[in-house]
Amino acid sequence: MKYTLFVFLFLLTACVDKKRIISVSGHCDIQDSFDRYKITATIEHQDMDQSRASANVKSRNNELISSVKELGLKDLNLVTLAYELQPIRQWENRKQVFKGYKANSTLAIEFSDEKNIGKLLSLLTSLKLDQISGPDKFFSKEKNKALNDKCLVIALKDAKDKAKLMAKTLDASVEKVHRINEQQSSPQAPRPMYMAKAMRAESAPQIELGKTSFTKDVFVEFELN
Repeated sequence: MKYTLFVFLFLLTACVDKKRIISVSGHCDIQDSFDRYKITATIEHQDMDQSRASANVKSRNNELISSVKELGLKDLNLVTLAYELQPIRQWENRKQVFKGYKANSTLAIEFSDEKNIGKLLSLLTSLKLDQISGPDKFFSKEKNKALNDKCLVIALKDAKDKAKLMAKTLDASVEKVHRINEQQSSPQAPRPMYMAKAMRAESAPQIELGKTSFTKDVFVEFELN
């Protein structure tokens, strides 16, 4: 009797666990514009005197920061990425020759004013900086979350529609979700380079930023009925 009951329970469990599963993918691809921008400015000066090398960079760096602040860029965030002072030696006739001290500073300028990118680049060029790179483009945390949520819903609906179509074609119906996996993705944007040494424009350059693709993929398993 006990053996018969055990076999019955085993067969019952096996039947319950044996579910018909359909696996589908869902995709989302939406176009949108970045809302944050970053331009990096570098100042360098080399001098035989350590104090003069440092003072030159310090003075120009302070002028750079105050000039950028006067533009009134929206959500401005200034970050000093590097401030260095080091001796310079070069090999000449098989020996190292002291060439002085080189000071440099690098400032990252982050902001939200797309319309003022050209204006900022024009200002930086007028300051005769040694190198300017950017603009880098990225999403703010708030916009990134909003786009992620929006795209996630679209991708899940895409997966659900696919599952319903496949099930209907095979004379079945989708019952409930068995498992969901989300694939992380991040937008990629090309980074144009703007070099101060190579360009001395009097007017602000025209910058075209365009839009980028924000994508999301999900993998969903549905139980069939």
